[in-house]
Amino acid sequence: MLVRAHHLHVCVPSTVVLIIILSCLRGNFEDDLAEGIQISLDQINSWPPTACMMPGSLPIFCIHSDIVSGQLVSTMMNCEWNAVDIEIVFDFFMAYESVVNGSRMTGPLPYDDIVDDYSRFRAPPLSICASDTWSAYAIGPFETAGGYFWPSTVAVFKNSSKWLPPQALPQLYAFQAYYLGSIDLESRIVGYPPIHQHHFHFGYVQAGRTLAVPREYGNFLAQHGLGVVAPSELMGNHGEDQCHQHESGPRCTIRSAPDGFAYHQQSPLAFVNTFNDVRPLHSRPFRTWQVVAVKHDTQHARGCMALTYLATLKPTLTRFTYALRALRDAVSWSAVELEFEHIFEASMHGHASSLLDIWWFHGPDGSVFDDLNEMEASRKQLDYSNRVISRTMSNIKSRQLKPGAATLSCAYRTHSTSESIHTGGSLLVYVRKIHCPVVFLSRHQVLVVFHRGQSSATTTSQIVRMHAFVRIFHGLPNNSSS
Repeated sequence: MLVRAHHLHVCVPSTVVLIIILSCLRGNFEDDLAEGIQISLDQINSWPPTACMMPGSLPIFCIHSDIVSGQLVSTMMNCEWNAVDIEIVFDFFMAYESVVNGSRMTGPLPYDDIVDDYSRFRAPPLSICASDTWSAYAIGPFETAGGYFWPSTVAVFKNSSKWLPPQALPQLYAFQAYYLGSIDLESRIVGYPPIHQHHFHFGYVQAGRTLAVPREYGNFLAQHGLGVVAPSELMGNHGEDQCHQHESGPRCTIRSAPDGFAYHQQSPLAFVNTFNDVRPLHSRPFRTWQVVAVKHDTQHARGCMALTYLATLKPTLTRFTYALRALRDAVSWSAVELEFEHIFEASMHGHASSLLDIWWFHGPDGSVFDDLNEMEASRKQLDYSNRVISRTMSNIKSRQLKPGAATLSCAYRTHSTSESIHTGGSLLVYVRKIHCPVVFLSRHQVLVVFHRGQSSATTTSQIVRMHAFVRIFHGLPNNSSS
């Protein structure tokens, strides 16, 4: 419950390739109960196995742990939370809402101008729970009543703060597990719905590319010589990271490194997040806290977690997106060679409104396509030509009828799951985590993305921001580099 005031070789944890490797508060909980999902310890103990224990996966490499989930929920419910001034903990902190052309957004639309188009508000209180094994930071409360106002926070920790998690080595942190997301008044995890974590990232990396950030944050980075930086994608939570209830539900957002591995992060630590209350505007007010919780690595893991993105196009716009003609069908594909000693999890992500399907093959390009010459126009680029989707699918199907054809490992439509949940009086459908099998049958990988043109009745935009990729979590020895 939230609380009363009283020379070192390390692994590089995330990479990009193209395909791309790239106060005490007590009260009646019913006063704050919103429609949706809240997770208790009893529920965690009764959930079925996670998807990585299913056929075609490697159960020893599950990164969702019932034990760790129980530890975190118990820690947050029983901890002595301390109210701490934000200035003591962070070198920089801001809370804001995204604004588009001077008026707040009315739906789940893309951001407009990330640099200047926002409204800053007073920073909510900070509470900290620290133990020998866990460090948890709760920002809030945020009181929302639906309507997609896109509240956001960005923070950079002071390297001198006593409230930092313990370092594994100078300037290096190692964590066995983490949770990034929302909790309610009783310290219970809040799922989606009602709260959608658009993105929540923790850690620190040098971005190595142009990154759009709120101007005040950008000025801070420039004044402190930090350059263009971004919290790491390795430790994150997104809306689609919540699993179907049959695959453990919101427990998927409590993530644990397998034995012998840890999540490594460098100093200074930072986090950014944006979330939404997805209920209808003017719903009953609901208070939540945004939480960063990390479990310290007490086992001195010899390996580190790493993340590789498999994609077909380089991101050219903000939020790691690329530009897509909204009204046109298009295809793009790419091939790459990947070899991982330990593969822990793979999942797909894409913007469904502009996506027909994603096909991920194990095998070289010649075993995927019957006529490679015909496919050159869509290799690492968008091909908008006539009947491009049907022609590409026919090309692939022709190759499948011949010997030595590649194996289709995962497909967005085939492996996607959804569930219907009452939200604001309506039964709405929510897409859940799209798990892919993690047994690689070849070091050769081919990803094909089929982009579906929207009708002019469903969009007024000629150009949309698009995501379509596979996230692969794997392990590296601690003397590796990308």
